[in-house]
Amino acid sequence: MKSSPFSSLITKMNGGNYEMWAMQVKRTLIAHDKEHLILEPEPVQKVGKYVTWFKDNSLVMVWIVGTLSQDIANEVLHKESAKDMWDSLAATYSQARNETRIMQLHHDIHHMRQDGRPLHTYYFSLKSMFERLNSYFPACKCEQQKTYRDMLMVGVFLSGLDSVYESAKNQMLTSPSIPPIDEAYSRLSRIPIPATDTTDWLIDSEVPRDPLRLLETINMNKRIVLDNPPSSRRQGYLEFPSRRSTLKSLGNLAQPTSTEA
Repeated sequence: MKSSPFSSLITKMNGGNYEMWAMQVKRTLIAHDKEHLILEPEPVQKVGKYVTWFKDNSLVMVWIVGTLSQDIANEVLHKESAKDMWDSLAATYSQARNETRIMQLHHDIHHMRQDGRPLHTYYFSLKSMFERLNSYFPACKCEQQKTYRDMLMVGVFLSGLDSVYESAKNQMLTSPSIPPIDEAYSRLSRIPIPATDTTDWLIDSEVPRDPLRLLETINMNKRIVLDNPPSSRRQGYLEFPSRRSTLKSLGNLAQPTSTEA
């Protein structure tokens, strides 16, 4: 028997992950030219791609059952077609009519901010939320609506960026054609971002051994660094340990040595 293309690609559906499971199953069926078996009723005339409908229907039913937990599989084993099986699972586990969930996703998307996270983490988190939101709506073949959704996605993405990307963001927003979100992310990911932990820098090339001088130097250079953005710093800065390491060093310097009287 032909092996299932789902076996190593799709996580078993357990009732709480229906939207993601359904998206994966549908895409895999499209790749094998069998999506009509879950979207269309049994054809009266078995011609064209429907000539092998009985065989293909049974095959897809076996594939789908293989992606379900045992309890859920038992619920649909008596179904006579892949479409009946698909519709039954959708009616039981889909949250397509869950207005509360849709409203929550809208809220989370429009309030999402980078907030110091790595760019790739912010980008993939936002895209995942948009994909979950889109899964609640039927596939749209209207080009104008698709364009609107793409513009909304990139607009939310750019508006939530940290201030370090402000210049690049403004360039994209004021350009004649705003790039799609994938291209916007690609451009931003190539921008070198300077270190933001400015408290870990010293100007002096030698670290004072005296605890009081060391503390005074740290405070002085912290003020200098904060007053000068990374792009304007001169050469010669010394990377210094973190604040915790600095305090530990101060404590060690303050302890009397074993050779002292």
